[in-house]
Amino acid sequence: MAEIFENAPLVETVCEVLFPGEPAVESRRDEFYESVRSEFPKVFVPKVKEGESPALLPYTFKNEEESEWLNTAINKFSLITFKYEGFDAFKSRFLRYFKVFYERYRVKKLNRMGLRYVNHIPILREKGKIPIRNYLNLGYEIPPSISKEFDDFRTELVTKMGEGD
Repeated sequence: MAEIFENAPLVETVCEVLFPGEPAVESRRDEFYESVRSEFPKVFVPKVKEGESPALLPYTFKNEEESEWLNTAINKFSLITFKYEGFDAFKSRFLRYFKVFYERYRVKKLNRMGLRYVNHIPILREKGKIPIRNYLNLGYEIPPSISKEFDDFRTELVTKMGEGD
């Protein structure tokens, strides 16, 4: 069993699957909802803005405490939790719900699958600025077992320079 740390900075965990659009998700969403209704009784319908496609925006089903959400759209499925109890428990829950979703709509191909952890680390500003050196050793050291060539890599730091950022 995974060890749970009371003061861990983890505040959100998301696993999302993207797949080619499947119209059955939109037209028979109620069937999936019936299978999760007892655990996720709260239904949130997306608010559509001008220029957005309603089918691409997910419906969100939330548990009573709103600590866990399921999102479904014509081309995506995700589980979000705000009460992380370790990877094994999260993986098990995700697979349980995705299996029901997959069997209902026969998703044949995945375009992308992502797992994201969101940490909240309180940082005290000094004179309105983030003293980054107090929290991070900037620089990158890549382990020898990982390729030194990347298809994509992003780091963003923002500071004021005159009138701009």
